[in-house]
Amino acid sequence: MSDKSKFQKMLRLAEFGAKRLEERRSVEFRIFISYITLLVLALYQLIKQQNSISLELWEGIVLYVLALVMHTIYVIWQIGISIAMDNDSYRRNFYLEAAEDISGHRLRYDHENPNSGRRIIVIKHYWQQFLHLGLIWKDWSRLLLVGIPTILFSIIVLPSEIWTTL
Repeated sequence: MSDKSKFQKMLRLAEFGAKRLEERRSVEFRIFISYITLLVLALYQLIKQQNSISLELWEGIVLYVLALVMHTIYVIWQIGISIAMDNDSYRRNFYLEAAEDISGHRLRYDHENPNSGRRIIVIKHYWQQFLHLGLIWKDWSRLLLVGIPTILFSIIVLPSEIWTTL
């Protein structure tokens, strides 16, 4: 196989990784906006009906548990999408570097830890994704995608006694 053919294949693989990364970002943003909208609407309803909400204890517990489960699923999904996006970035960068090697014009890379042996992370069972919770802190965008909904969620599920003192 010629170097030109190898080079083209490496570039196509890098483009594939970049395209998948961009598609995931788009889906991630749409889900984030949808979830934030839901939380803001819930907060609006709580503020609007602050003193007129009367629920039985069991109804309040059921609503709280449902909200907690929904938020937990959102956070777990964010971890999974972070793993997939990291993998796509790694794949893109790996094949771009391979293409540079073939071209004979290698760029200098300042990797954080070149001996870390970075590999593709296989997405685990849904609940095992909490093992990768640290990915949320990796960059500011992921922190915002989880932090803002968590703050809104916390405000919404505050006990009504706290609302009346505010």
